[in-house]
Amino acid sequence: MKPLRLAINVLAGVGACALFTVGWFWHFGNAVFGGTDEPSAEEIVASPDGNFRAVRISSAGGGAAGWCREFVIVQSSTEISSIPSYPQAQGELVFSANCNTGITLSWAAPSQLVVRYKMAPGTLTSFEARPTNKSQNVAVRVEPDA
Repeated sequence: MKPLRLAINVLAGVGACALFTVGWFWHFGNAVFGGTDEPSAEEIVASPDGNFRAVRISSAGGGAAGWCREFVIVQSSTEISSIPSYPQAQGELVFSANCNTGITLSWAAPSQLVVRYKMAPGTLTSFEARPTNKSQNVAVRVEPDA
């Protein structure tokens, strides 16, 4: 075998091993330390006049360390219904809490959403709430559920 061909074969083998190793570590790293599972719409509630919809979404990720959030976004009924993950929804969300908090949605008026939450006994719950949706045409009222 000629020296040049031998060098090409050796470099090709080394390159294939390196590509496999990088791919394996990428997959393993995402599984253990990161990544985001597919978000799911748990509840969709249309406003009384049908112009808006409140969507409660569950999103999780982070691998072994793990995180899980339930959050609420308000969409126009004319928008194409997309379900963002929690990291992607930061600008849209009107309410966010740990999973299993117990969130219920209702409309007090065509442009006033009511978000009720119930904390499980003995658990710490963090939440964030905003007074309006992103376009500021729906007011949001947040109340603890008795």
